[in-house]
Amino acid sequence: MNFIPSQRHSKRVMQNGHTAYHKLKTIRIMEKKKFQFSLQPAQAIMQYDNEGAFNQLLSMMKRGERIDFKLFTSKDNHPSVWAESRTIEGFRYDVSSESFGSLLQYLQSGNYEPFEKCQSEPDELDEGTDFQMMIMKQFVEGGILLQYVPQFREYTDKVTASISYQKGKIVFRVNRSQELIDYLREYGQTI
Repeated sequence: MNFIPSQRHSKRVMQNGHTAYHKLKTIRIMEKKKFQFSLQPAQAIMQYDNEGAFNQLLSMMKRGERIDFKLFTSKDNHPSVWAESRTIEGFRYDVSSESFGSLLQYLQSGNYEPFEKCQSEPDELDEGTDFQMMIMKQFVEGGILLQYVPQFREYTDKVTASISYQKGKIVFRVNRSQELIDYLREYGQTI
């Protein structure tokens, strides 16, 4: 750090031979700074810890928590659920058809043992497959009545529906189209 005296400073030599400047009104300090940085090599993309998500879901089930699920297709085309409860913030879990079936069994009965035994690699979906819409259509075609958010309360481009069970619920939020509305009404859904 270099000190540059201004007109408002008086020079005084100290006993130790150093020169000191006394402040009259202001001090001007001029610092020379250099920006130093280095570029790190690109880090490898980390693989998602689906095993950690499995273990978290299993511990939530063992505690008997009510778990809410939202369905979606992950960026790497895996069927996925977003799981959350009152005590655990939401997280992603990539499912296989076997693990999804055991999640449904837990929601209906509270039985987590089938889920405990089905830790497997997630299924891979075809490009452009909408996992959420696929499962919603299976429920609708299976005669299960979903609970819908009234259209006047909903955003104009979405349809939100849910199905509640003893140990949680599944929430669907899909893009609204006249084709979808007609399809739901055709199967007796009250939307």
